[in-house]
Amino acid sequence: MPESLYYNTVVDSEGVKLAGQQTPFTFRTTDALEAVKRLNVGGQFVSPARDTGMYRTWEADDEYVTSSDIGVLPVNTTIQLNYGEQVPNYTAPDPVYTTARTMGRDKRINLSYKLTWSVEVDTNFYYLVRLHFCEFQIEINKPLDRVFRIFINSQLVEGHADVIEWSGKGVPVYRDFAVALYDSQKKRTKLSVALGARPDGSTLYSDAILNGLEIFKISNPDKNLAGLNPDPVPNKRPPPPGPPQSSKAPSSLSKAVKIAIVAGGTSGFTILSLLAFFLYRRRNRAKDSIKYWVVPDHHVSVVSDES
Repeated sequence: MPESLYYNTVVDSEGVKLAGQQTPFTFRTTDALEAVKRLNVGGQFVSPARDTGMYRTWEADDEYVTSSDIGVLPVNTTIQLNYGEQVPNYTAPDPVYTTARTMGRDKRINLSYKLTWSVEVDTNFYYLVRLHFCEFQIEINKPLDRVFRIFINSQLVEGHADVIEWSGKGVPVYRDFAVALYDSQKKRTKLSVALGARPDGSTLYSDAILNGLEIFKISNPDKNLAGLNPDPVPNKRPPPPGPPQSSKAPSSLSKAVKIAIVAGGTSGFTILSLLAFFLYRRRNRAKDSIKYWVVPDHHVSVVSDES
């Protein structure tokens, strides 16, 4: 990817802060970027037709806020945005910089949580996280009015975020960070961005602000952007074998079936034998009570034994 096409070599001349590491992440001309998510933080959906000519889609961030408190949503559609050379007007559409999500004015609550967003991404890649800022609230006018901390995946990447100090009021600005998400056992994981308020003494307002969020997947050294497919097989031991089942019940059942079959066969044979015996006796009695013979004139005489 050529320099200055999508990352600023002037702002990030020494690379971008890599979460959890002292050495910054530096881009190579062979690196490719894949847009994973674009959020209009605190604002509404922005269609490609309303983008800055780059036909990007910016989603509302509501469903990605995962902190216990969702903060408040200030808006200022009348402010005149002043773009500079470092952040040209095609960086993000105006609705991104005129809406925001802040922690609110309750200092006690703000110090008790971190305003957090979470997005599901592929594992085993580096990611570029771009945060868009623009101070447009009436009460924020000079450096130290609102200073906060930035965390990526629970790692502190910026301990003194002061948007007025970075750019001025009504001047859009962004900051880039990188994070490595490697896990051999998972195909997908969560990438989180969190903002934390600073206590009294270091800022006038213990608050934080974010206007927009972009997440890009950075290609591997082999120029690959594809995620794992299929899902890795979990490294789990097979469950222990259960107790051996007793064979007495099946044997008893089989034995009972055999006995029933033998008993049924014997009973049937006995009944048939008795029936045959009675038929045989009845036939013999009929022969004994009546006798037949033939006389010469071919008449048949019948003589009873009782005479």
